[in-house]
Amino acid sequence: MDETHEESGACFALYIGAGNGSDVAKLCDQTVQRILLVEPQPKLSACLAAIDDDRISVLNVAVAEETGEFDFSIFNHSLQSSLKRPTGLLTLFPGLRVVERISVPTLSPVDLLDHLPHQEMRSHGNLLIVDAPGVERVLIDGLATSGALDRFNQVVLRSGKAPLFEGGAGHEELIVLLEAMGYRIFSQEVEDPAFPETYLERHPLWCEVKRLRAEAAALLEARQSAEVDAKRWMDEVHSIRHVAAEATARADYLRKELEVATTKCEADAARITGLTEEIHKRTAERDAERKRVEDAKAQQKDKDDTARAKIHKLEQDLSVLLRTQALMHSDLRELQERYRAVQLERDQQEELLHQLRPRLQEAARYLHERRLSREAPEPEVTHSGDPDSVATGKSRRIRKRRKRPL
Repeated sequence: MDETHEESGACFALYIGAGNGSDVAKLCDQTVQRILLVEPQPKLSACLAAIDDDRISVLNVAVAEETGEFDFSIFNHSLQSSLKRPTGLLTLFPGLRVVERISVPTLSPVDLLDHLPHQEMRSHGNLLIVDAPGVERVLIDGLATSGALDRFNQVVLRSGKAPLFEGGAGHEELIVLLEAMGYRIFSQEVEDPAFPETYLERHPLWCEVKRLRAEAAALLEARQSAEVDAKRWMDEVHSIRHVAAEATARADYLRKELEVATTKCEADAARITGLTEEIHKRTAERDAERKRVEDAKAQQKDKDDTARAKIHKLEQDLSVLLRTQALMHSDLRELQERYRAVQLERDQQEELLHQLRPRLQEAARYLHERRLSREAPEPEVTHSGDPDSVATGKSRRIRKRRKRPL
């Protein structure tokens, strides 16, 4: 129920197929004086009866072609449970199966009228909610035939987009049927494309227009009948012109009656013309409003497409960032491995230097001593030509040279 329905309000609400009452609270929040909930499943009907609201009455029956008792199939998709055998529903739900089959009391649409609070219902301004899988057309046709549908100027239709049950009708077919009865689409909700929900309204003056059309048809028929009678009377006048004066007087009288009838017919024709112009005007207004709604839907669709394109672009950017991050992590792991290898090589070099340090120090000392020995002057030896002294000096130099390491 949208805000427009809440503001307009309804005197009486008839909810066929109320289920577990999950959306009955929306009805209770409106200015509805009486609510009749019809639900065939006993468990769901018990839930409805537990709602604490004096305005609510509950009928544990199903709507069918005839009053009596029939088998009711409860499916694993409980919202689609029905008196009818599923056909198109099996295509939507391939795993559909019957959980339980029970016998439920049924009421025909005509017998259902006996349970309506006729004294509290206005001639219009009432709300009808149809959520009865498989029997939507039976219900609408029955209420229309009995004339009770004229009391509901608001209708909420919930059904499958395509025929889902044996002998059932699709959503569009039901809307065409209601439009032929004067209803016009106010809004639609397509949360699930297979099960649309449509709000329809009928102008309060539609019943008056319907009555006036019937009167206009009756007047037109009377006019045609009067024209036929006039022709017949004129023929009689011509045929009995030789009759006495009283026959002439009678002819004059009939002529006057004809003029009165013609004047009345012309007035009625003018009234019909005015009504026709009013209908054309309101039809044009309705078409303009429908075009405005369609334009708004097109604009919203463009906005949705733009938003989806932005989301797709952001998803692509995120994918690129994630791949870049993965490459960076891979490069980081490679650098860490190379750093550990360099660190290990450095540790090995330091260990080798540590092992070579004593030998390098020894070599350094040796080089230092050798440099000192080279730089020190040799002592002068004086001899007087004694060959033994000369030989002794040479042998000492030879021994010093032999002490040097290779």
